[in-house]
Amino acid sequence: MLRHLLCLSFLSLWAASYKIWKLAQSTTKTFQQVGSDGYCASASNESTARRFQQVGCAEAQADCTVDEHCIAFACTDTYNLSVLYTSTGCTDDCEQSAWLQDPSLITGSYVDSSQPYWNSATCHVMVEVTTSTTTSSTTTTSSTTSAEVYALTLVGIGSSCKDSNGLDPKICKYEGWTGSETDCTSQCETQSSCYGVSWGTSTNNNYCQYMVVDTSVCGDYYGTGTASTPTRTGDATDDYSVSGSSNWKCYQNNRR
Repeated sequence: MLRHLLCLSFLSLWAASYKIWKLAQSTTKTFQQVGSDGYCASASNESTARRFQQVGCAEAQADCTVDEHCIAFACTDTYNLSVLYTSTGCTDDCEQSAWLQDPSLITGSYVDSSQPYWNSATCHVMVEVTTSTTTSSTTTTSSTTSAEVYALTLVGIGSSCKDSNGLDPKICKYEGWTGSETDCTSQCETQSSCYGVSWGTSTNNNYCQYMVVDTSVCGDYYGTGTASTPTRTGDATDDYSVSGSSNWKCYQNNRR
């Protein structure tokens, strides 16, 4: 009997100590918007463990921050809706955990015409976690940072990227690109010198053109086609866009 009481006392003391330690912890997550409108998506569209909530963006970010398993969220204040990509309280695709292990698989956002409530949503992916533990005498801070990603936004369809004067930017050009459009754009998102992509297709060829300030960095990129570094006259600080209906797309990020 005495041993049983001592055991219960020890467990109660341990539980109280653990609660105090958790209360002393402060976790901060830094999020970065990926894509433009819609919920979070990978190259093959959204498919990962997630939980839907009837809350807006501020509360969704707060909930994701304190959830150690949450790596991203999408939200819309217009309809007061959000989805947390987490295994905690999961409601959909709970067996899918690839994103939870590798948030970099989230490469953009997606709008589904059958789900108009998400048309005004935005996707936010965790890029840094900082945990601080405070005791009576010291404060210890640890930080883990993932690779910085500058998400591309589709700014036009109809030709390769042109500046406000109709001029081409300096590019690292790959003809005969055998990878996908996502392969082309994701490479730019993780290269510090890339601020945009022109993607084109034809019957016999794919074209992946990286927009750069200095073409000397073209050796930093990879492609299965032929790389060339033509001199272009476009202003690297300009905003690029296109219009029309040909098989070209222009993507741009905020890296400049």
